[in-house]
Amino acid sequence: MNTAKTKLLVDLYNVKTLKADKTGDAPEVDALLIELGNRGKGIPYYAIYPAGGGEPIHFGNRPITADEIIETLKQAGPSKVKSAEESTAMR
Repeated sequence: MNTAKTKLLVDLYNVKTLKADKTGDAPEVDALLIELGNRGKGIPYYAIYPAGGGEPIHFGNRPITADEIIETLKQAGPSKVKSAEESTAMR
């Protein structure tokens, strides 16, 4: 998921990312996974929260592509677009 295109969109949309580490005892990570509907607490697990609020968009534990991430980020919308010139570059 860490491609030039995804990095550009994450930066442009001012996306806040979270990477949780389950090394050792991590009850807070397990609690978040369960809250997201991942009862088996399997990782990796991807979810995107829409900018305007609402339920997160889940990918589950299946393989996903960078293009899926990009399309879902566009669907979720920007937290704040940095400039009109940069926005045009993503179209």
